[in-house]
Amino acid sequence: MSISREDVEHVARLAHLELAPGEIDGLARDLAAILEYAACLDTVDTGDIDPAGDGGEETSRLRDDAVAPGLRPGRATEGAPDAENGLFKVPPAFTGE
Repeated sequence: MSISREDVEHVARLAHLELAPGEIDGLARDLAAILEYAACLDTVDTGDIDPAGDGGEETSRLRDDAVAPGLRPGRATEGAPDAENGLFKVPPAFTGE
């Protein structure tokens, strides 16, 4: 598939990218190679694949949740410039003004 300089410049404008003149030809080649690879994926027969399947067993590979020891109450806020009742006090992000 051929990608023109104009195609690259158009995509760059849509993405709000500033390209140096020397980058355009290289990017055109790169984009063409990516699109050719994607076109190869269209030739793969996926007729026998369940579209909702995950392709693996129904078991989780994640570890079981376990309670881990934490900080004693107030420890995390000891060095905070402003804290109250074990919580960090911060200025409001939006004052409504």
